[in-house]
Amino acid sequence: MQFRDGTPGIYNPLVWNFFGGGIKEGESPSHAASRELYEELRIETDPLDFQLVGENEFENGDYIYFLKLNRAISLKETELNEGAGIGAFQKDEILKISPSKPTTWLVEQFPD
Repeated sequence: MQFRDGTPGIYNPLVWNFFGGGIKEGESPSHAASRELYEELRIETDPLDFQLVGENEFENGDYIYFLKLNRAISLKETELNEGAGIGAFQKDEILKISPSKPTTWLVEQFPD
């Protein structure tokens, strides 16, 4: 997970969040996830490596797709390029570490 930095105007500042980002025009959610993972962690993936597990529109109008990478990643193979920190947590620890609202929603919706 990524600890978001406190840059003014940043989405979900100073909380833990799953890695992600915006979808560019013409991109599918899985293509965006693959691009964002490379931009943020320098991990090369194929869009076919991702599975859509949920989507939600929040009260503020944000619409979010949740995708699962169907392969394991070791922190040793990552290079943090965005955010203030990176961490790996067990599922039962996530709700105890100040997660973002979308992260909280995802953990509560998908118990496995």
